[in-house]
Amino acid sequence: MLKWSFKTGDSIISSPAIDRDGFIYFGSWDGNFYALRPDGQLHWKFRTGGPVDSSPTIDSDGTIYVGSSDKCIYAIG
Repeated sequence: MLKWSFKTGDSIISSPAIDRDGFIYFGSWDGNFYALRPDGQLHWKFRTGGPVDSSPTIDSDGTIYVGSSDKCIYAIG
C-alpha cells in the first residue's frame, strides 16, 4: 500500500538516505537536493550547481554528503 509520493522537477536516479529520525534525503536531476519529513512532506531543498545523481551518505554527527555533476561534493549539516 502506497503511503505517500513526492514529485521533483526531473528524474531521481540516486537511492535515498534515511537518518535516525526518519528524514529522507535524495537528489534529483533538477539540480536540487531534497530533505523530506517521514510523512513525505518537503522539509527543505538545497540547490546545487547541476543534476544530482549520486546517493547521499550521513555521518555519525548528522552531516549529509552528496556529489553533484557540477564537480562538487556538498557537506550539509
